[in-house]
Parts: sequence; C-alpha cells; structure tokens
Amino acid sequence: MNSNLKKKLVAIAVFILAIAVLISSISKYLDRSNTSSWKSATGIVLFSGVEERTIYRKHRQNTFSPRSDNVYLQRIEYAYQADGVDYTSKNFNLNPNSGGSLSYLDGTSRPFKTKQRAKEEANKYKKGTPIQVYYNPDKPNIATLSQKNASLIPLLFSLGFLGFGVLAVLIAFEQINPENLPWRKNS
Repeated sequence: MNSNLKKKLVAIAVFILAIAVLISSISKYLDRSNTSSWKSATGIVLFSGVEERTIYRKHRQNTFSPRSDNVYLQRIEYAYQADGVDYTSKNFNLNPNSGGSLSYLDGTSRPFKTKQRAKEEANKYKKGTPIQVYYNPDKPNIATLSQKNASLIPLLFSLGFLGFGVLAVLIAFEQINPENLPWRKNS
C-alpha cells in the first residue's frame, strides 16, 4: 500500500469518526436539553454515598506539587415512577460541565475536593428520603435531580473535531496545500 493511499484512508477514518462523535453529541444534547419542560415525580433515595478517586497527572505544575490528587465523588441512586412504570437512575445532573473543572460526563457523580464536604452533601440524601425527580416525558428512563439544561460545550468540541476531519480529507486528497494554510505563512 503506497503512502498516498494510507494518508487518504487515515483522513477518511478521522472524518468518519468525527461525524460519529458529532452525531453522538447531538443525540445526547437533544436528550438532555429542555429539562425545564420535563415532568416531575417524587422519588425515593435507594443509595447515597461517597467514593474516593485518585486522579494522576502526567506532569506536575511545579517541583513541589503532587503527582496525584484525591477527589471525592458523591453518588446517589433513586427510584421513581413515570406513567405507572418503575425506574431507577443515578443522575444528579445531565449537564456534564456543572462539576467545574472536574466534570464527569455521565452525570452520575458530583466531585468535591474534601471528603467532609462530599459527606455533608451525601447526608442530604439519606436512604428512604423522598426527592423531586425530573424525567423526560418522551424517554422516561432518562431522569435528573436538577433542571439545568445541557451544555453546548461538547457539541462545540465535536464541531471542531469535524472541522479537523474535513481539513485532513482536503489535505489528503490534495485539495489544499498545507504550505498555503494561513498559520503556516511566513510574515
């Protein structure tokens, strides 16, 4: 297989992957958007606790900074009923960027820097406690404890990745000369 054909195949693979990521991002955004119009139900807390995770860094910020940090994740599981059908969920929030710099895309945990703070929050959701649950009327298995709408940030990153895929295909098929790109020109 010649080098030019390999470049074209890799560019096409990157482009197809970018399209798949974009479709997934759009689907998740549509599932998670407009939570303010979702139906509500009273649910029951099945589990609430704290999980400790160690996050390792590849590079230290300075000589004295640690290579790892502990983060404490508040976990919850609750049951609710929608249209006569029983469901369970682990979602706090469907907005993946609500956790600040430490966000978990599944929405199933809330990160805290200290174990004490995580325990304080977990104690608000004692087993057997009734809670307000918001669920998607079209897909009642999707629920959350917060009505914050989904963030556009993952969708914007997906669009950027698609742009990179388009650029890779154009370069591989020699529609654009890499030397003529604006950031490559010498002043």
